[in-house]
Amino acid sequence: MLLVAIAVFIGLAGGGARPPAAVFAAPPPPPTGVDGVIGPEWNGVTPTFVPFVGPPSGATGTGGDLVAYNVYVRADANYMYVGLQAVPQCGDMWDVAFILSNTKGNVYLDNNVTGSSNLLLLMADDPPDYCDSTDTVCNFSNVGPLGPSVFVAYNPGAPPACPANPGIGAVQELAVPWSVLQNDPDAIGFPKVVCNVNVRTVQAFGNNFNGSQFGTIRFGTVTAPGCVGPPTNKDQCKNGGWQTFNVPRKFKNQGDCIQFVNTGK
Repeated sequence: MLLVAIAVFIGLAGGGARPPAAVFAAPPPPPTGVDGVIGPEWNGVTPTFVPFVGPPSGATGTGGDLVAYNVYVRADANYMYVGLQAVPQCGDMWDVAFILSNTKGNVYLDNNVTGSSNLLLLMADDPPDYCDSTDTVCNFSNVGPLGPSVFVAYNPGAPPACPANPGIGAVQELAVPWSVLQNDPDAIGFPKVVCNVNVRTVQAFGNNFNGSQFGTIRFGTVTAPGCVGPPTNKDQCKNGGWQTFNVPRKFKNQGDCIQFVNTGK
């Protein structure tokens, strides 16, 4: 069940109206499997592999992915999850990333599925938080009116001893409540998720987008619970049926629904 803020207005006879009081539902139960390990909770999820690119012009510590990594995406009824797993190998720059403590990552989301990034999840911050896409309006407390806004677990891995041992890659796992993505309780100003959210770009293990920022979906589309649609014929839009759909969007009226069936837009 989605968590929603309910404004309650109480009128007192003869005493006028009290100021509105915001009453918030309890936060969802804790996320599952956010422990810094790519464990059985990721079974059945095929990760997207981002190859080692290395920094440009031979610079160290800036400008490129210093190590290859996997990106995992999944969801349950209460949370959207992202997992980042570094995959170090001899010849990459995992040792540089480790020395520079540059072994964490951030994630950009496309909340309204338009092909642009509009929410930055700052997994590397302590405590983790999130900002609008310009990194100017942020939730720095990590706890909003609906409870914690983001959960992160981190395992730093270990440096390499090549050629015998290429090292153990860091792992980060992130969970964001659907109630946050769909309601923006911290008033950040990002587009609210209706049904789908694209995991578009990842800033990880070198803190740049080399190999990461292309395509509108890139790391997968996650669907929130309770999504209905899309309609497949005009009759489904009639007699109020248009109001039941929220995929690919919430329709404005019956004509808007029929237009989607006819044109796909």
